[in-house]
Amino acid sequence: MHAVDDLLALAGEIERRYFILRRTEQIKRTLHRGEKFAGHLIDKL
Repeated sequence: MHAVDDLLALAGEIERRYFILRRTEQIKRTLHRGEKFAGHLIDKL
């Protein structure tokens, strides 16, 4: 039974890290889009 608990804990940890990684990637993409948008605005000024 102990092995099952360890596996569940490991799965939870992997899921949490994957979620954080996905969020980080989304934020990076959003920031990149924001930079491109800001660049376009600055070019127009």
